[in-house]
Amino acid sequence: MTNEDILKKMKKYGYLIVNHSNKSSRKNVLTQANRLANFFLQRNSTKKDKKLTNILDKNNLDQKSLFNKFNLLKLKHAKDSSRLYNMLGRDVCLSDHHNDKNIIDTLNILFKKKNVFNVAQQIRIDLSPQYHHALAWHQDHFDLPSMNKSGIFYNISYRDSYTVWSPFTDANKSIGTMEVLEGSHNFGRLKHEYKKNKVRTKSAYLELKVPDKIKKKCKNKIIEISNSQSVIFSMNLIHRTIPGNSEGVRLTGWGRFTSTASESFNKMVNYI
Repeated sequence: MTNEDILKKMKKYGYLIVNHSNKSSRKNVLTQANRLANFFLQRNSTKKDKKLTNILDKNNLDQKSLFNKFNLLKLKHAKDSSRLYNMLGRDVCLSDHHNDKNIIDTLNILFKKKNVFNVAQQIRIDLSPQYHHALAWHQDHFDLPSMNKSGIFYNISYRDSYTVWSPFTDANKSIGTMEVLEGSHNFGRLKHEYKKNKVRTKSAYLELKVPDKIKKKCKNKIIEISNSQSVIFSMNLIHRTIPGNSEGVRLTGWGRFTSTASESFNKMVNYI
């Protein structure tokens, strides 16, 4: 796509699909996730636990092997499962992925080459069909705890900020993916309800009741992409999780990007 095509498509639909230039970045994230899962499982293992020994012996990165490891951590070692999330979200493998040439080049076009800045990033590991993070309709925000407490994110337009969403396993209806309302970003920032997370009691999330006028004007689009692609979308784009219906793991990463020249950055910089 030309620069003009990228700008036109983002303005019309609110999102773009970008092919990765570095094909190894996906494997690096999965490898690191697998290493951390092995570490935490071994830390909690006993010699008598043959089932765990069998799981650890399989060191490949296929859906079944990863699902068994993450599922066991989630069910029996919840604190270590949370530690894995946090460590992987901060790891250099995710930062390296966001520095993919095609991702950065597209962001530079969207920000008109004005100091692209990654405000926050994180990994999600979703277990299908028992989803732990199936989010309802919402718009993204910067996800900084200090901002959540202050409520400042209600006063930021986000029209000049983007999310990079990357599946490191395939994203489809079988394992789970994302659904968007095309063009909904053009309606600006909408009022969300701030709800307690039923799974993780110390966290909360935003949920949006989509106005009827947006439902009528915006087309629903289920995103199905390969693990060598990312979606770059406006943080005002309305989207939600589509839960999977087959057993497997969906490992995705996201990054929130803005420019130091943007209105959003200047409002939130004191909360970093």
